[in-house]
Amino acid sequence: MPSDIQVPPPLHQDREMDYPSELDPLLAIGLKRGKTHRPGDLIGAVIALISVVALAVFTWTLTITNNPKSLSYFAYHPPLQTLAIVFFTAGILALQATSFDNQEGRRKGLVQHQIWQAHLGFPVIALGGIVMQVGFSNIQKWLTADDPSSGE
Repeated sequence: MPSDIQVPPPLHQDREMDYPSELDPLLAIGLKRGKTHRPGDLIGAVIALISVVALAVFTWTLTITNNPKSLSYFAYHPPLQTLAIVFFTAGILALQATSFDNQEGRRKGLVQHQIWQAHLGFPVIALGGIVMQVGFSNIQKWLTADDPSSGE
């Protein structure tokens, strides 16, 4: 990039101050150098974690208590999908809590984000989709086996 071209700063940056500005007008919060969390990050993370864990526990309990053996492989689909959502939420929270001026913290947050998202969340959600397809085809065969109009 030629040196005479200047990239404009983000809209929320005070042009007179170092990046990031000490007062972020979009969020109306004060930022301190070296601080990795902003006001509200902790309560937001707690709300997100409680919500996603409640979703997972409810889904897993509902699946386990309603005769999962009758659903074959399809019964694994809801627990695996909600587990993936738990992993995705953890990955988002790992990156969300980093500040712009703490580059080492951002690098660590990115590594944690990639582990949660790519190494844990994606394989689990893919597996949940695969077992849904396998389970659905088994259920479809089971439903059409007794159907005289199926032609079999």
